[in-house]
Amino acid sequence: MKTLSELICKHKEIKPEPGELTGVCCLCGKQTEHGYKKKFGANFTAGPEVSSGTVICEHCKPLIGLSNELRRSMWIITESKFRKFKKDEAKDVLLNLPDEPFYLYLTNTWQKVGWIKMLNRVNNGKDGLICCCVDYDTYFVDLEVVKELFKLVEELRELKIPKTELESGELSMHYYRKLEHPRKTAKQLKKYAGNPVWKLAVYLNK
Repeated sequence: MKTLSELICKHKEIKPEPGELTGVCCLCGKQTEHGYKKKFGANFTAGPEVSSGTVICEHCKPLIGLSNELRRSMWIITESKFRKFKKDEAKDVLLNLPDEPFYLYLTNTWQKVGWIKMLNRVNNGKDGLICCCVDYDTYFVDLEVVKELFKLVEELRELKIPKTELESGELSMHYYRKLEHPRKTAKQLKKYAGNPVWKLAVYLNK
């Protein structure tokens, strides 16, 4: 399986140009003999994430110029395709992941260069825990669990319950009275509140 940098270069039809420096890439962590000096533009705000390593490898170098595009969209990439998608498509993407290896990036800020967190976070398929990055946060998602969470969120959103209350797990009395099984639902919300995967399920629902 190619690295994320190699796949992006492939799908963007970018031919990496070899540099002259030997060292460890500060982005992907791979050893290279064709690296470049560590240098980033003002909009590349990821100091702690690039503090290790001594160079930028020839495959990661083009990604610096693509930073705005990569941080301002959600996307999934495999050997065969690179697909960007909108927030309202993200839930469907998550529930219909490919069987082949892939990388998945989500965002709720559309600004942070969190994609660098997933340079070595490849998923070998949709079985087991799925790794995805949401800005600078890394999530490990059990698809069967998240399907149940999506279902619960959908049911509660149909009652017009605000996402802020769902995330906190604290419903106002106005919405509490709308619940068919208030005690059961309140118990569930208390259990899920603070869970990052629950927060993600709420965020990706309408």
